[in-house]
Amino acid sequence: MISYWSSPLARVGVWEAGGMNVYISGLSQGLIDLGHKVDIYTKSPNCKEIKITNVVKNLRVIHIPIYGNLYAGVPTFTHKIEELIQKENISYDVFHSHYFYSGLIVENLKKDHIPWVHNSHSYGILKAKTIGIIDKKRIKYEKEIFQRADALIVSTYAEREVVLEEYPKASEKIYLISPGIDHNIFKPLDKYKSRQKLNLSRNKIYILFVGRIDPVKGIPSLITAVQKLLQSEPNLKSNLEVLLIGGDISSKKFWKQKEVKMIKDLIQKVNLSGNIRFLGSRSNTVLPYYYSACDIVVLPSVYESFGLVVLEAMACRACVVASKAGGPEYLIQDGKNGLLFDRENTAQLNRILKDLIHNPGKREKIGKNAVTRSFDFCWSTQAEKVVSLYGKMMKRTSY
Repeated sequence: MISYWSSPLARVGVWEAGGMNVYISGLSQGLIDLGHKVDIYTKSPNCKEIKITNVVKNLRVIHIPIYGNLYAGVPTFTHKIEELIQKENISYDVFHSHYFYSGLIVENLKKDHIPWVHNSHSYGILKAKTIGIIDKKRIKYEKEIFQRADALIVSTYAEREVVLEEYPKASEKIYLISPGIDHNIFKPLDKYKSRQKLNLSRNKIYILFVGRIDPVKGIPSLITAVQKLLQSEPNLKSNLEVLLIGGDISSKKFWKQKEVKMIKDLIQKVNLSGNIRFLGSRSNTVLPYYYSACDIVVLPSVYESFGLVVLEAMACRACVVASKAGGPEYLIQDGKNGLLFDRENTAQLNRILKDLIHNPGKREKIGKNAVTRSFDFCWSTQAEKVVSLYGKMMKRTSY
């Protein structure tokens, strides 16, 4: 596997590390559980030489030192992979790239008929449409990858349409295989025991956000909706708190980020400093306690290719509210196992939050249905689908 953008060993929610890291870690574990060996190549600015970490049996993470511009580092990274393959006499059956930078690397590797499977995870064209960040170089390279990869894995039907819009001829090489979840980790826990463990109040109303602090995550929509809620119901102000999980709050660099500064300024402007708290990133071993402890989990993203946070929260019996922004629409049946709102529609989100706060029975019913839905996405099953695809590609490319 190639994960050039960030290491699967990185703290999730900090800098580049997000849902893709969780996906790669989960898939890799699923593959080795099925008896396969996995090497994950990733960049590292923190080492001077190639560093190989044996995570568990049959799973290695190989850090390659890369500095400066990401595009400029692609040839060196590619060359270092080829050197290691030759040095260790490694015979890979499949190359699986994650994100477009990794696709550029596999595109330039000496593959010798080894099949190439690619996951985009997110798309330049959607970033341009949703938040106005136009990266013409990325869009161009993504289209090249769609053309040249042997197989493209997408997580949802909506993601499939994005690929086909850019490259209509890709229809025969697209495979819909959704991410999975480890139900040994993400499972319902007792609400009040979880609050006790996390030092949260037994009686407060808690709204939870989990994710990178990034423009695409739509955090301002949540803040504005909560402002409207407390304006209409001022009695809630002393009894409601929004918890923001994500980011390295111990780093001065974090607080200087443009998005973080904008969110902090907005919180102060709407007088919610006492109601919204940055908690920083949390590990997968701790997240289930937060999902179980909180009353409502909100993912207000402008766009999500899948939305693993939604799935994690559902598996923990949380009442999830998410924007109609791609992946969440695939996971949530509105009103049954979660609730959906039009992205950036703060008035609609406000009404949903108000209704849920005053209807604990509704939250409980939605949470129970969410757990049932989450069992459609177990990593053991999803990894088997990926292995089946690998086998199909190996037969097709061997001659």
